[in-house]
Amino acid sequence: MLMCAMEGVEGCGEQRCWHGVLSDTGEWMHLNRFFGRDDAPPEVQSVDRLMRTIRPGLTSDLHEGPGRGFWKPTPAPRENPERVFKMTRAYFDYVHSRGYPITTFEEWIAKDKTFDRGYVPEWIKPEPRLPGMFWTNGLLRGEGYNLGDYAGLFGIGFGTEAPVEQPLDMRVDVITHGILAAIEIWEQTI
Repeated sequence: MLMCAMEGVEGCGEQRCWHGVLSDTGEWMHLNRFFGRDDAPPEVQSVDRLMRTIRPGLTSDLHEGPGRGFWKPTPAPRENPERVFKMTRAYFDYVHSRGYPITTFEEWIAKDKTFDRGYVPEWIKPEPRLPGMFWTNGLLRGEGYNLGDYAGLFGIGFGTEAPVEQPLDMRVDVITHGILAAIEIWEQTI
């Protein structure tokens, strides 16, 4: 594990670690890329067993990422993508109601240093009807299942990204209340 040395970011520093590990074959991966693998660390194996046993209809994969605004990477479900769209709209309605910023796809691409020279990856596509929503297919990324993609085998994987550059209370507000707004839509459409 490596310390998260993001000085000046509330909630980071010595009290927080990157969740990166080396696989048996020498791959550097974070814990959220070992789902469905035999060589998964015990923490992932436990969640994997739980997922296979419960087979949840909805799994929220909550993250913090770069940038100043909230954004919503979410795997495209095999069935009823419009349901996920409505859930995401409820999430962003909450973000808007609080006056918080949203990161557009163009801003996200510009912020990520791995996409130099106009390259746009195949594994993530913007939803044109809703700025800040990006449809993902993590398996096309070549890093294995993350929790959101893995959850799609059982139900809906619903991911979020809170802007680590914003105050901790803002991030926690949206991660809790924005997700609850999305869950309310999910519950109405069961």
